[in-house]
This record gives sequence, C-alpha cells and structure tokens, in this order.
Amino acid sequence: MGEFEVNLQALIRQIRAEQYEIKVHALASMYEFLRDNIVPFSVFEDEFDDLFESIFHEVVYCKYKSDHDLALAVICVLSLSYGDLIEDNVVDFIKRLIPEFENATNKNSFMFFAIAFSMAFSVDNDELCEKLFSEYIELILNKKGRPMRLSPMSVSYIFTGLNLLMSIFSAKYATETFKSDLEAVIIQGIHSAHADIVRPAIEMAGVIYESYLNQERNYYMQEDQSRLFAMQFLKKLEESGDRIGKKSESKSIKACLLQVQGFLQGKETFVKYKFLEQEIKFNNIQSQIIINCIKDILKTGFQMHMIKNSLIQSILEYRLAPLREGIINSKTIRKIQQSREVKKDRDQDREKKRKQKEERMEDDHF
Repeated sequence: MGEFEVNLQALIRQIRAEQYEIKVHALASMYEFLRDNIVPFSVFEDEFDDLFESIFHEVVYCKYKSDHDLALAVICVLSLSYGDLIEDNVVDFIKRLIPEFENATNKNSFMFFAIAFSMAFSVDNDELCEKLFSEYIELILNKKGRPMRLSPMSVSYIFTGLNLLMSIFSAKYATETFKSDLEAVIIQGIHSAHADIVRPAIEMAGVIYESYLNQERNYYMQEDQSRLFAMQFLKKLEESGDRIGKKSESKSIKACLLQVQGFLQGKETFVKYKFLEQEIKFNNIQSQIIINCIKDILKTGFQMHMIKNSLIQSILEYRLAPLREGIINSKTIRKIQQSREVKKDRDQDREKKRKQKEERMEDDHF
C-alpha cells in the first residue's frame, strides 16, 4: 500500500472519531486530497459504508455551517471521482436527508445543492430523481402551504440544483413531467428581490429551452414547442430586465440575462477553456451550468479533474490528446493561423499595389 493510501486510511479512521475537532480536520484534509488527486477506487472500496455514515452524522448534527458544508463537499467530490460506483451509498444518503428538508435553516442551505450534485454524478434512478424534483419544486412554490420559509440562499441552491439535474438527466423532466411547475418556478424566481435567486432563475429558462431543442433534435416532440417556449419567456425575461437595478451585482445578472435572451433568439452561446495546450469549446447553456457547478466544488482542483477525470469528460463529451500531442496540435494550429495571416497580408499588399498601378495609369491617361 502506497503512502497516500496509508494517509487516506488514517483520515477515514479520524472521520469516525468521536472528538469533533479531529473529525472536522480529517474531513478538510480528505476534501483537499480528493480535490487535488485522482484516487483509485480500491483505496475506499471497503470503507464507503462507514464513511458515508460518519459524514451523514456530521451533516445532520454538526455545530457550524462551515463544517456542515465541508462534510457535504466531501460527498460531492466523492461522487465526482467515483460516479455510479458509489450509487447505492449516495441513494441511501439522499433518501435519509430528504426528511431533513422540513427543518432546514440557513445553516443547511448548501445541502440542497450538494444533494443535487451527488445525484447528478452518481445516480441513475428515475424514481429518486422524480422525487427530488417534486421536493424542490414544492419547496419553492410552497404547494402544501407550510409555515416554513426557506432562506434566500437555500432557494438559490435549489434553483442551481434543479438546473444541474435538468442539464444531466433526461430532457423529459423539463419538457413533460414537470413542465408547468418549472415554468411557475422560473416566474417566481425572476420576480425575486434577491440577486442570488434571480440569476439561476434566468438560467433555468435557458436550460429548459435547450431541453426542448434536444427533444426536437431527437424527434421526440414537434419542432414548434421550443419556439413557443422562447416566445413566452423572452417577454417575461424582458420584463425582468426592466426591474433589475443598478447595484454592482446587477451587472452580472444583466450579462446572464443578455446571454439567455440571445440563446432563446437562436444565437450561439459558448465558453472556451484550455487544457493541456488544447482549446475546448463548450456550447449552449447546459454545459456551462455543469462546468460552473464542478468549479464551485473543486475550486483549485478544477483543471486537474478536467484533464484526468473520465466521468467529467464523458458527461461533457470532450476528449483531450496526451500532453505532447496536444502541444504539437496547438503549435500546428498556430502555424496554420500564422500562415493564413501572412497570406492575408500578402494579398492585401498585392491589392494595394494593383490599385496604385491603376491610379497611375489613369493619371498618365489624363
């Protein structure tokens, strides 16, 4: 067993410890290690049951919000690292946390995002997915008229969690199963007084529109459904834009609004990243939602996982060539671009000289 396997085994034992400070310190160390390294599944294979049990206890009974968030971040990075290899553990973890929704306070707000994140990357279970959609929609719309009021940050995390789930799971959840409820969720969100809610609500319109496009592309529904959705929500987003103030956070909301409005009007939207000297272009809204959620969990480990994590590459549908091949390809592209620029300059010089010659001939003629 290598040194890092020994260290991780020690951390797992410390996470089970009764002393609160030892447990929290071990969770922080494990998060950092998993964030910055790809750890073989075999290191944890016989430990997951006890590990998830210890983390569940920390999530439910921890003293501080920061410790609650840290424990959930470990679950998220485990899901990102091992996908459906830990599906049973994640399913059990989510099922046990759902009853905690009713008693959620601002301390528990990150739970709503973490559950959706671990669900998205580790679970393929239609029944549980529908259950989570129903729970989240019910919380936002308060369909049962409960006296509880969620904090704005909790609602924001629910919106982001729904956006992530719709970006990874079947488009039918957005366009069929929860169609009318999700439209009501968007409308409620874009009318919120809280910037942290307005932005993911605007993004949700783009996510659902892309779901319609995907359904139409695969011939699962008539082509006019996306057009009708776009017409309906372009008007509502325009009204939302009129209400956005001039505060500093409004700039980011306006940028998001313009991007989603453009997307609903048929304009291309994309983001580019560079890994191993290779530029990767991610199109449309859903891929950007997935990437932003991954960045929020991994922070400084984002680049490493984007390069080495096969689950991420599979979900986002990209492939990286080995480093040397990537550098060679990058250099080749640059050479081609430089050659084109040189040719363009030469053509412009020839055209300039041709015009000068014609002008001289005209002068001589007169």
